[in-house]
Amino acid sequence: MRGLAGETKVETDALKQAADALVGLRGDTDRADNKPVEETVDAAQGLNNFTFSHGGAGDGTWASANAVVSMGERFSQSVANLKSLLGDISDNSHETHKGYTKAEQEEEAKYAGSNRSMYDDFG
Repeated sequence: MRGLAGETKVETDALKQAADALVGLRGDTDRADNKPVEETVDAAQGLNNFTFSHGGAGDGTWASANAVVSMGERFSQSVANLKSLLGDISDNSHETHKGYTKAEQEEEAKYAGSNRSMYDDFG
């Protein structure tokens, strides 16, 4: 927001740019978890293969493999939550932009063609 003394103006173009940037950022997260999850599965399989080839789960590698898989699932869920938050914030930013743009257009239409300023209503 900027303006002269006593005036407040929302920069609707900047607000739209920010909302659009959030859409792009959300799109960038679509596959952010693919490689780490694949690597996590590979690590868990490696632990399981080691355990199997060494005669059983006596050394705790099965538990380690399950823990690695659980961490991969938690990471994937965190990425999904981030995607959801970015989508919500973007949607709200676009709605805010629309609201301010509509309000500006209504104010401009209200005073169009008259010698009055929209600031005359405030003294």
